[in-house]
Amino acid sequence: MNEKNYKDYYDIIQEIGFCAFSTVYKVYKAKNKYKEEFVAIKIIDKEKIKVALRNEYSKQDISEEYNKIANYKNEIKYMKICGENNENSVKYYQHFETDNEFVIVMELCDENLIDFIKFKKDFNINDIYELLCQLNNTFKIMKENKIAHRDLKLENILVKFENKEKTKYTFKISDYGISKEFLRLSSRFSTKVGTVNFMAPEVLNEERY
Repeated sequence: MNEKNYKDYYDIIQEIGFCAFSTVYKVYKAKNKYKEEFVAIKIIDKEKIKVALRNEYSKQDISEEYNKIANYKNEIKYMKICGENNENSVKYYQHFETDNEFVIVMELCDENLIDFIKFKKDFNINDIYELLCQLNNTFKIMKENKIAHRDLKLENILVKFENKEKTKYTFKISDYGISKEFLRLSSRFSTKVGTVNFMAPEVLNEERY
C-alpha cells in the first residue's frame, strides 16, 4: 500500500526510537485491517538524507547503493522476506510515501535486548541459548536468501512479551535499512556501513569490505 496521508490511518502516541535519518513511533491503529491495536511506524526524513549525501559526496560519487539506502525501499523487501511465516523477525504491514517522508508500518515490540537484560537481571546462559535458538530461525532465512543484515546489534534485537507477567517472550530481528544481498558467502561489500562497536575485527581490518 502506498498512500499519501498516513495520518488518516494512524494516530501517533509517542516516540520510541530515532537515528540520524528516521524516527520510530508507537501509534494507534485508527483504520486498518491488522489485528494489532497498536503498531510502530518508522518515518524516514528524505531531506535529511539528501543533505547528508550532498555534504559527503559529489553527485558523481553517489553510487546506486547509496541511492538504495537513501530511499529505504530495500528495507521493506528484506523485512517481508525475513518476517514471512517467521515470528523472530519484525513484521512488515504497509508503507506510505510523501514528497518529504517515507513511512514504514511494522509490528510493535515492547523493548530492545539492552532493556530486556536490565529488566531480567538474572539473564543467564539459558537465556542466551534461547535467544540464539530463536534468532537462528531468522538467520536461516537470511542465509537462504543471501541477505546480510550489516547492522546487527543489541538495539536491533527486539523483545515482544506474550503475557502480562513477562515470563514468555519472543526475540525479533529488526531494522533492515542497510541490509544487502550477496552473491556468494565470500562476497565483500565496498561501502562502510553499520555500527563500529558491533563489527567483527576481520571487517574493521579491511580497507574495503
